Parts: sequence; C-alpha cells; structure tokens
Amino acid sequence: MGSRRGVATVLGHVATAARLHGDYAEAYTYCIEALAIDRTVGFQLHVARFLNSLGYLALRQGDFAQASNHFAESLAIYRERDDRSGIANNLAGYGELLRVEGKIAGAVRLLAHASAVHSLISVVVFHGRVEYERSVAAARAQLNEASFDAAWHEELTLSLAEAIAVAEHDEQGDNIDTPQIQPLE
Repeated sequence: MGSRRGVATVLGHVATAARLHGDYAEAYTYCIEALAIDRTVGFQLHVARFLNSLGYLALRQGDFAQASNHFAESLAIYRERDDRSGIANNLAGYGELLRVEGKIAGAVRLLAHASAVHSLISVVVFHGRVEYERSVAAARAQLNEASFDAAWHEELTLSLAEAIAVAEHDEQGDNIDTPQIQPLE
C-alpha cells in the first residue's frame, strides 16, 4: 500500500507542475491517475484533495458541470471528516465556479468565507492558494469596490452551513446580471 500511495503522491506533484505550466489537460490526466490510486487504498483526505484539484482543472478547461461534480464529491468527503480547512478550500473552488458563471457576489461571499476559515484555524498557506488568490483578484476586477466590499463583508454573517448552502445551491445565482465569464488561464 505504501508504494502505491507514494506513486499517487508523485503523480500529484507531476499534476501540479503541469498545472503551473498551463497544461491543464495533462494535469487532469495525472490527477485522475492519482485519484484512482487513492480511492483504491482508501486515503480519503487525498481523494478529496484530488477531487478539488480536478474541479479547478475542469474549470480551466471550460467544463463547468464536471467541475461542479468534482467539487460536490470533494465537499461531501470533507464534511464527513469535519475537515474545516478542506471545506474552506472547497468553498474557494465553488467561489471560482460561481465567478466564471457570472455570479460574482456569491463568488465573493464564498471566497471571503474561505479566507475567514483559514484565518481562524491559522492556516497561512493552504492547498489551492494560487487559485484562490487568482479568483479573488478576478472577482474584485469584475465588481466595483463598494459591491466587492459589501459582498465580502456580507460573508461575515454567514455560518459555515450557510456558506455550504450557497455553494451547493449556486444555480439560484445572485442579484448581479453578469454574463458567463471565461475561466482564468
């Protein structure tokens, strides 16, 4: 089991390198392979992480439905394990999904919630930080400063359960009529 887990770790690193070089299709392939191994050995935490990464990679390739599926499965595992950091990482992924779907205020609320959770548990660097920072910058650029600040501070009134509900019910959208936006490259 240990050597298979090691292979999954290496595949995950190769996927990260491919993603950082902009080769999302190759990164997706390596992530799928690593996910298959971790499913087989039952390492649920890494299954959830790979699913979250696959969500981002699907977004980068324009497959919003697949991204949503990956994020949903990842969130279920994180919730089952009561992994607050993982849930926050996942909500950041859902935030990016909402952003590219043009639901900017909802995206900002989820990104703010992810930031608040990571601050509370003193996580300085978290899995997906690059994607998170890109999503926040893109959402900020898509809203005027007052609207961004209002959506960001509105999050502070949401419980974790309410933030998860925003992510799981993103089809309801928000009050900003914005066309679908291309994923970040």
